Amino acid sequence: MKPKKIIDLTLEGSTSSFEIKSNPGASVVNHREVVFKDLKRRFNTCLCIIRPASYFFLAPIDPGSGKTSLLADFIKKWKADGFPGGEGVLLCFSTKDEIEAFLDIARLDEEDYSVQVRDKLLAKRGRGFDGADKAQVLLTSHEMIRHHAGDSFEAADQFFYQGKPRRLRVWDEALSIADPVSIRLDSIGELHALLRPHCENFVEELEACIPSTAVAEVGDIVIIPSGLDFPSKGQAEAIFGKEDTRVDLLQKLKMLKGQKLDIGKDRRNGKTLIGFVHELPADFAPVFVLDGSGRLKHSYRLHETYRNNLIRLQSYQHDYCNLTVHLWDKASGKTNMSDAAHCEAIADAAAAKINEDEEEWLVITHKGDGKHNIRKLVRDRIKVDPSRVRFIHWGIHKATNEYNGVKRVMVVSQLLYPHSAYGAAYKAASGQSVSLASKEDLEALRRSEIQNHILQGVARSNVRNADPNGKCGEAQVYIIGPAVTLDSDMLKETFPGCSVVPWEPAPKKLTKQAAKLVDEILHQLSGGVTSVAKKAVAEALSIKSPALSRHLRSGAVRERLKEEGIACERQHFVRV
Repeated sequence: MKPKKIIDLTLEGSTSSFEIKSNPGASVVNHREVVFKDLKRRFNTCLCIIRPASYFFLAPIDPGSGKTSLLADFIKKWKADGFPGGEGVLLCFSTKDEIEAFLDIARLDEEDYSVQVRDKLLAKRGRGFDGADKAQVLLTSHEMIRHHAGDSFEAADQFFYQGKPRRLRVWDEALSIADPVSIRLDSIGELHALLRPHCENFVEELEACIPSTAVAEVGDIVIIPSGLDFPSKGQAEAIFGKEDTRVDLLQKLKMLKGQKLDIGKDRRNGKTLIGFVHELPADFAPVFVLDGSGRLKHSYRLHETYRNNLIRLQSYQHDYCNLTVHLWDKASGKTNMSDAAHCEAIADAAAAKINEDEEEWLVITHKGDGKHNIRKLVRDRIKVDPSRVRFIHWGIHKATNEYNGVKRVMVVSQLLYPHSAYGAAYKAASGQSVSLASKEDLEALRRSEIQNHILQGVARSNVRNADPNGKCGEAQVYIIGPAVTLDSDMLKETFPGCSVVPWEPAPKKLTKQAAKLVDEILHQLSGGVTSVAKKAVAEALSIKSPALSRHLRSGAVRERLKEEGIACERQHFVRV
């Protein structure tokens, strides 16, 4: 056998600024094949050398490009060749469904792999959870790596193969060096009174190191002493109850010990404590990161610039020429959607569009609850076969192929975070204090996270089914959101080659009775009158109170009144 060579994986065109470009006239499929071939070559190189370079190698590959098949094909070929190099492989996935999808495609023999996840049934597959050291391929979750890698991955024997760290490590989907954390100071303050009867000394020490909302200043640096003795999780559960969120809050604070934390501020949440937890150890590298949103996420730029151990490899993106995005410039955030009239007007427009045809639809919304649950409002307005309309909410909009035949998508609002959450993301990616973050970096983070979620959500649909030339599957996507949050340029950057057209739903026409009601309200509020009793309007129209209430529940009526600057209060109509 030839001696193993020491090869630097950063050579051969993988500098941080390198990105392969398609030649004029060359088909996109060649581009994809070049990218995949290059990745497989690097995988093989990593398995056959003594000291791989300790970098995070980012391969931006659009959703639906075949990352899972790429990994499965490589492992099958590696096995067919007799596992050259004799090293172990670690594959990290975000969900157990992705692990199962990989196993279905790879069709490995039981003795070749092991699975380490919390799901007991899945963990029995292959050689089982405890048989990992004898399995050439170990499949695990991002969560398991973050919780069990410790301070040194090279010492985390849970993930070893034949008593030593696995040489090839692949991380599927988005990677953040650490999990960002943003905690309201008010929430910390609420802990004090509840904990004081049980651990007074601890509370006094906590108060001494974490300032109250009244005292803290934005930009301050806070350090929780490493030696501070926190109550155990069991003690916290005995005080608060097992399911109480304050148990988790206390555990997060405990994980932040010794770290330089920033004080930030949100418009709604007030002052916050900003840091990060579950930081991946530096020796987790080398690792290959295959991220569908890798070309968009600004967090990788920060990682690349400040931590100086990330290298971008060749990238692949679809041609989105078969995608048309219809954009309605309308506020649709959580605050706006808490207004009944606003929420119902959006539900009216979304359902009207869905009712125009008998196609299958995928509707993406906030999870929602209460009487203004947009999902329920839209569903209640669907007239033709409600079963053809599928709903998912932000948070479960990634890593599923269940809707990959759907050609119509409705995106109601975007997934946005508080300002301090973007500060925490900056701190986690860069390792720097938030006080050092430029406005441009924070804005780029906000913008790229919106793009990331839009790309991942829309890519659940037929868009992901690219043809052999790399052209995406045909789809019509309708997005509701204000231009200040999401504009045409952002969408064209997210979906290169797509068409973006304005969407202006026609306002729902008032019924004759509803029109008479609005006219009467306007009449009684004319001539400088600023308030009129609902009873007076009902009497003028000779209708009873239940009929008036029924009209006022109409989104069209409430929207029209809002346009006229009229608020509907409990007993009166008021001009605002």
